[in-house]
Amino acid sequence: MAEVINSFNIFIDSQQGLSGKGDDVTVQVGSAGLVLEDGQIFRINVEQFNMYRDFFNIHGNNALFRISSTGASLSDDQRIGELAHQNTKTIGDNVSLFKDALCVTALASAQAVGSTATTCTGTFTPATTVLMDDPGTRQFSITLTFDAAHTFTKFCVQSFVADGDHYLLFGGNKITNSADTTTSSYAVTFPSTTTVLIKGYYTCQRSTDAFVYVRCDLPNNGIETSSFSSATSNFTSQITASDILCRVPIDYEYCYFSTNTGNEFVLNLSNRNINTMRFYLRDSKDRPLGRRSGNTSSDFSGAGTAQNTLGNLNFTMILRIEQVQKYVPKYLNAPLPQKPIPARLEGTPLVTLPAPRPM
Repeated sequence: MAEVINSFNIFIDSQQGLSGKGDDVTVQVGSAGLVLEDGQIFRINVEQFNMYRDFFNIHGNNALFRISSTGASLSDDQRIGELAHQNTKTIGDNVSLFKDALCVTALASAQAVGSTATTCTGTFTPATTVLMDDPGTRQFSITLTFDAAHTFTKFCVQSFVADGDHYLLFGGNKITNSADTTTSSYAVTFPSTTTVLIKGYYTCQRSTDAFVYVRCDLPNNGIETSSFSSATSNFTSQITASDILCRVPIDYEYCYFSTNTGNEFVLNLSNRNINTMRFYLRDSKDRPLGRRSGNTSSDFSGAGTAQNTLGNLNFTMILRIEQVQKYVPKYLNAPLPQKPIPARLEGTPLVTLPAPRPM
């Protein structure tokens, strides 16, 4: 049976003293002498993880939507809208941000397809005071009102998977074909020539991220469904190799995990030695926290552009490293080679002749 023959903790703080960034760090451990003997493996256990929740629930990975419209000019117009990146407390707060972004984007679209409107205002439900556990369907409704005929004959509000998780926030249908200009993620009607009504199909939610995923570059024996890497890879199989070390619940102020059994998140390594370990934080689709894939900026919102290098985006973590004797190696146990017999002594031994009789 496997036996732990050595165990120690590694305390990691990504704030300073490490190569990399606060949410993507490489730990140099070569000087610690992490070397295995025959028949041994390393076992890494996550004991504790902690970081401040220094990112918003409305961010670059769920704020983007698109409008595709046709109007009096009979020409199509496609344009991008985006919610303000900020923290919100209720579903109504989210819908209010959606309404503000729709007013700006819809007015520009109406003018592009032939409308003479100069203003667009909006009303919405549920109210910002409605809480998650209050009675109701948690479905949103936004009415856009123009000061002149909008002339829309087609008005699609689209949430593309490639743009992020906007459809999750507002109970819409995701669109997987990035060339689609005729499908709306939400129900759209025209109550009058100056109004547009947009409704969600399903219940709204306050955020799209329930966990922070800690990934590690060490060879991993874990597996995952391909959806956990859908932002960076296009896997055709349902199950693929995983580099997820652990996932940490997101709370109001902290992202925190502490082990109860010592075995929730375990990584077995067969490497004879460990020189470096890289740890990086991602969301459930392998995207940087608060940033769209491919965006090298470390900005969540506002004027700052260096939150994970000069700012407050960092984490602490405790790992327990165990040196495990998985099996006792068996070596070849053969007798030593014997000294060869001289050739003159080989063959049938001589028979001793009897002594001669006395005369």
